[in-house]
Amino acid sequence: MLVYMFPGQGSQFKGMGQELLELFPKEAAEASKILGYDIKELCLNDHNNFLVETEYTQPAIYFISCLSFLRETNHRKNNIPNFICGHSLGEYAALFASGAFDLFTGLEIVKKRGNLMGSIKNGGMLAVIGKDVLKVKSIMEESGITEIDVANYNTFEQIALSGIKEEIMKIKVILEEKGFKCILLNVSAAFHSRFMEPIRIDFMRYLTQFDFSEPKIHIISSTTGLIMEKNYILENLGFQLVRSVNWVNTILYLKELSVLSYIELEPGKVLTNLTTKILNAGKEIT
Repeated sequence: MLVYMFPGQGSQFKGMGQELLELFPKEAAEASKILGYDIKELCLNDHNNFLVETEYTQPAIYFISCLSFLRETNHRKNNIPNFICGHSLGEYAALFASGAFDLFTGLEIVKKRGNLMGSIKNGGMLAVIGKDVLKVKSIMEESGITEIDVANYNTFEQIALSGIKEEIMKIKVILEEKGFKCILLNVSAAFHSRFMEPIRIDFMRYLTQFDFSEPKIHIISSTTGLIMEKNYILENLGFQLVRSVNWVNTILYLKELSVLSYIELEPGKVLTNLTTKILNAGKEIT
């Protein structure tokens, strides 16, 4: 059993997708028209340092991931995955790969998502690493910090917190005193938290104009950790903005389904590293 995994925001880097953009020049030209800027220039050179900005990052990662899937399926015609999944943003490339929408419809949707998420300010995110990282929620409660949510369960020893910037700085000090390694993430908003609720409503309203097709390959949602059914695609994409990404339970569910091969599509190898740690640990997040 085989799964393809699509990375999310944070996997981008200058120079990503060079071979892919050369392999698919027509698709790159059309993408540039839709986006209003040169996608090849952004991915390969990034002279304006836009790859760190959400409204540019998300379409770029989505597009490179989709091209990576096209190349992979061309090379492996008899090795179609049994399942596909994506980390947050990566679910859009997974939906394309499943046939739920075409390449450029997905790009239009991701462009809108990136613009909406990029419009939210005054938030922050914090990666927290440590053996007892699952105790962080109780530490926040004991400290009286209420304006922070757990955005990502990446492994059993790595989570990401999301919330008001001032609260993020407070919990960073507290957690570091308790021996956790804390890394501030380069984002301007509290992704995957209650603070994205205003744009969730706008985004779901925007999504109502699209008709999604029945996925030809099972997609495992990174928020529910279950198979995403056609009738719930819109709901899943909307509520994904305000719910935790639980990569741990996503991978454990795939393990239960007897998946043995995990292939990460471009860009980067972030998910490969996370998945290896999860499978080697063999626990469960509840």
